[in-house]
Amino acid sequence: MIHSRHSTIINGFWRSSPARLELHPGDTHLWLVSLEGPAGNPVSCLSGEEIARAEGFARDQDRTRFLLARAALRTILGSYLGCAPKSLCFHLGRHGKPMLALGGGQGLEFNLSHAGKIALVAVARNARVGIDVEYRKNRSSNGIEAIIRRFFTARERTIIEGLEESQKRDTFYQFWTRKEAVVKALGASLPAMIRDFDVSTPGEITPGVSTPGAPATETLEPDRWFIADVYIPHGYTASVCVETRKPVFSFWRFSGS
Repeated sequence: MIHSRHSTIINGFWRSSPARLELHPGDTHLWLVSLEGPAGNPVSCLSGEEIARAEGFARDQDRTRFLLARAALRTILGSYLGCAPKSLCFHLGRHGKPMLALGGGQGLEFNLSHAGKIALVAVARNARVGIDVEYRKNRSSNGIEAIIRRFFTARERTIIEGLEESQKRDTFYQFWTRKEAVVKALGASLPAMIRDFDVSTPGEITPGVSTPGAPATETLEPDRWFIADVYIPHGYTASVCVETRKPVFSFWRFSGS
């Protein structure tokens, strides 16, 4: 476990999970899931809605990776709750964030992100959590510049513009995954609030001017949150945001069972 009050980059050893998982208030468990290799039969534990969503992907590879990520999420959550993965019921928040159905989650909060060949799952108890992972080769320079113009604060844009070309892409992904992790933890609308806070200072969220008309549930109280970059090798950038100031992180590698 890593105690991370002041750390802004968390770099843990991804271990095989124990037979019995314990998740206490203040704990945040991060799971690394490979979306390569034998697929088994991921469809067997998924809902009809999840299978239908998978059919919307044009490429077989993307469809398979989506199914594997969803099956892993169900298996991981089932291991905490002591129930079959297929028995889990989800509902969507106002902006589409998946949540466990009321009464069945035992205070379990979670978030899933996948990119390229991996997925990350973050799990906490009685604390909202968001995680985002990006594969750094997935976006063109023009696409990156468009996102920066639309979603970044003036300070974030100034920092990136002042960097050497070789540093700009990595810094963009650093800022972008932090922003995504915050918005996903809040379960908020991405366009409505993502320019309302600054993440250019490692480990800090600086609120800006509130979006006119934004719902009260989307307000941000920085002192309640911990945000950190998660070290993932091989061309990935990831960040996690959790609603506690003294998180204790554990790093688990999903084995598929």
